[in-house]
Amino acid sequence: FTNLSFFGSTTNTSDQIVVQVSHNNSTWVENTEVFINFSASGGEFFVNIPNTGARYFRVQQVDTLTTAFTLTVNSSKK
Repeated sequence: FTNLSFFGSTTNTSDQIVVQVSHNNSTWVENTEVFINFSASGGEFFVNIPNTGARYFRVQQVDTLTTAFTLTVNSSKK
């Protein structure tokens, strides 16, 4: 099995971050089993996805505030 972890931070704590998966790197769907929750200290987040089945992953945050923000993501696969 494969475990995938995402961690990072964002300056936009109003809009949700979602994990999307794909088997072909062109058709993407949201992985609704994964919910990224911001820490109490601000925009830091961490999520671990055990037993991943998809081949490609990406993290997306839609900006509904129409302001500039920074999203930093690191990942690890084991």
